[in-house]
Amino acid sequence: MKYFIPAWHKQYNDWSINIPSIENYDAAEYMTVLKKFDEEIGLIITDYQPQLLSKLNQIAFFPNTLFSVYDFLQGVHGFENKVLELEDFNWPKNAIFDYGPFRTLIVLENKLYATVFYDIDGHILRISYPENDEHKAFTLGIDSRGFISNQDDEEKTIYFDPYGNWRFKKDKTTDKITVNPETHFCKRREYENITDLVDEILSRYLKVNAKNNDEIIVTVDDESSFNNEIIEPYKPLYIINRHHPYSKKIGSLAKAKVIVSSNEIKQNLEKNYREQFDISVIPVFNSEFRLGHSQRQNVQEIGFFAENANDEDIHQIIQKLCNYILKNPDNYSLKIFTYNFWKADHVNKILEQIKEENKNSFILGKSEQAENAPIDGLDDEVSLPELDVVHTRLTNISDVLSNLDKMRLLINWGKADELMQISGVSIGIPQVQNFSSATVVDNKNGRIIKKISELLPVVDEYLTNLNSWNQTVVYNVQLMNQYSEENIIEKWKEVFKERKAE
Repeated sequence: MKYFIPAWHKQYNDWSINIPSIENYDAAEYMTVLKKFDEEIGLIITDYQPQLLSKLNQIAFFPNTLFSVYDFLQGVHGFENKVLELEDFNWPKNAIFDYGPFRTLIVLENKLYATVFYDIDGHILRISYPENDEHKAFTLGIDSRGFISNQDDEEKTIYFDPYGNWRFKKDKTTDKITVNPETHFCKRREYENITDLVDEILSRYLKVNAKNNDEIIVTVDDESSFNNEIIEPYKPLYIINRHHPYSKKIGSLAKAKVIVSSNEIKQNLEKNYREQFDISVIPVFNSEFRLGHSQRQNVQEIGFFAENANDEDIHQIIQKLCNYILKNPDNYSLKIFTYNFWKADHVNKILEQIKEENKNSFILGKSEQAENAPIDGLDDEVSLPELDVVHTRLTNISDVLSNLDKMRLLINWGKADELMQISGVSIGIPQVQNFSSATVVDNKNGRIIKKISELLPVVDEYLTNLNSWNQTVVYNVQLMNQYSEENIIEKWKEVFKERKAE
């Protein structure tokens, strides 16, 4: 069995403020590939995750064994799942329900009695009760399996079992944990903090279940909910995930085997910790060669991934690309990509600036052309050229692949994004960037440049020289082997083999 202990901290937001985005569930890609090649996977979750099953459904991954520390603490064993509806709660007889698209307000005698929040799937996520003459403000958290999971107020959090019995409480002032004396799931009635309680349960689980030939694979995480001393006797494999801070925790680890996703992370570790770790590079995202369809398009699409670029560079790059497209607006178009909601907002503002600065030279976007078109020949002025420039915020992996499918060229700026880079290689397109990465080799399947002033000649080379573009396709096909599922699993097997030989 390969037991993974990932860094899954984040919980679902309610629907009203949930912003669709690409979710990177730590270690999910590794677990998926290993399980696909018949490795037995155990998933150990040490954080409070009342929507855990919803998350597993979202990523379509189901481990061979699943152990949630909080499920154990809350006595969730063999509970039959159900979807909680408003009718399942005991509301006051004269309550009025005001149904909104994101939440439901319950009003009693012209006063707000409670607010019901929903997750993105429309399931009840939590219920908040404002302060009144009878009680202080508090919130009920709902487990996606259909029961009240906790009650939270400014002083404490109480955790329940599926049948409404309290199991333990956390004092928010002191962090102390008090366990229901009528229960017998742990050794003590009080703990200094939740970490002590999690340590106890995790240690017991591993002692009973982890066998000599099993592997414990743990994400190095500064926000870890357990102490590393609990797992050190099992000589764990450690994973570095760039999405989770690890600088505080990594230095305290004993000499160990570490898995990283890129040579860049490996080089940083070797520089800072010298010979403390034995490091292997195993890509997170596997590739399936899905050659794009840009060669079938009359208009050649240029892609610009702006997520990791600063505002000044974004402005310069878009302006230069607009000037390039302006020479032949019928044959070229530009798509700008971001992930983050706030980054997308920045890009939109930059586009508005460029529109204003170039209002006498060109029009951005097809919709504006229609709005500003001459009416019945009354406008004698020459119409401005229209540039097909579109900004898209990518919210899932399917978005990435579908948007790159007809792309002729991809520009990355700032730093590497593993998903975007491997997707570009999978589609077979050249990538131009101002940084080094394992997936783009200068003059093979793209170009590494230093300054924005070097950009347009390289863009022109790939858009007008078919030989350069074809060379990229050939090299990307070769590169695919390194990032194929088969190669990734071989890298894992090599690591496991070395571990057994020790």
